[in-house]
Amino acid sequence: MNALLGKLVTPILKADAPRIIAEIETDINLKALWSSYQKKYQYAAAISFEDVIESTKVLADKAG
Repeated sequence: MNALLGKLVTPILKADAPRIIAEIETDINLKALWSSYQKKYQYAAAISFEDVIESTKVLADKAG
């Protein structure tokens, strides 16, 4: 999996990931968009925006 992540994430993005994720985490529009997505797609209903952010942080760490 690390080899795949290495191909998908550029070195610049790896360095910028914490800042980008922090921007996403505090964006009220993205949080509202996720809420709409949860309502539209039942499988996403039990996954909070915070869970998505935490999972993204884990993936970014693994890519580093």
